Amino acid sequence: MKQKILLVEKSENNLRTIRDYCRKEEIPCVVVADSDAALSLIDTDQNIGIVLFSCDKETEDGLEFLHICQCNHPEMHVVFIASTIQHAMLVRAIRNGVFDFLKSPVSLDELTIVLARVKKRLNDRAFQNNAVNYINKIHVELVFHPAYGCIDLMRQAVNDFLSHYTQINSKLTQNILLALGEAAQNALDHGSLELESSMKDLPGEEEGETMFDSVKRQRFEIPYYKNRKILIQITLEAGILEISVQDQGTGYKVKIREAASGKVYGMGLMLIRNIADSVQFNDTGNKITFRKKLIEPEIPTAVLR
Repeated sequence: MKQKILLVEKSENNLRTIRDYCRKEEIPCVVVADSDAALSLIDTDQNIGIVLFSCDKETEDGLEFLHICQCNHPEMHVVFIASTIQHAMLVRAIRNGVFDFLKSPVSLDELTIVLARVKKRLNDRAFQNNAVNYINKIHVELVFHPAYGCIDLMRQAVNDFLSHYTQINSKLTQNILLALGEAAQNALDHGSLELESSMKDLPGEEEGETMFDSVKRQRFEIPYYKNRKILIQITLEAGILEISVQDQGTGYKVKIREAASGKVYGMGLMLIRNIADSVQFNDTGNKITFRKKLIEPEIPTAVLR
């Protein structure tokens, strides 16, 4: 089975060019009149993998369609068709996940190039999905030192791992990254840098800073703190994702480890408990391990040929 192309276009010239291409390549093509019809069809037809959306006169409509489509169907490849592309529109479209642009009137050569890129993306994804079925266990370790931006870099690395070696949907991935981010932030602030949450209630050295911010900035420069390591271990086996975060600090206090009351300083760990299926600490309190059963989404196996 081949991926369908959904075409939101009114220009007869563009319709003719795209239909001729689809007929030649034997790719199913469906034409609808507007974004509402397109969204309705995408919700019901899982074989649609590409949307060619004309947004010359309805720029805002196209951007709204893109936003909704990427929220509800993040695997969809959306290509905008426009005679002119303003910088502001380009930036907003890229931020919302547009795959590419085609200049109107659409030329057969440009259409072929863009859809070849989509084809490669679909084939790569199909390969990854099939490869996952043959992997029994994956274990990776990440080690980083306290520094500004280290949490974001770690989160991006884990996101890349999950997108390449699992088939979980984007919503579950974001929840896992949220839990991991909280655990890593705790390991950084309270473990490696030994910062007390109560410092957030006290004024710092500079205007607008809390004592927490001031001391954190200072300790990033002190070898005793900045040379400590934070270890993240990720294991995927039998559909269970296990993530542990360990620092070289003295460990969390018991009242923070419980994190069940909903008080302001326990909210991060309570959030982890709400996302994960199970949460454990080691005896020292400097290592947290949480597990999550992965829910495999229904992913079309169709590949554009």
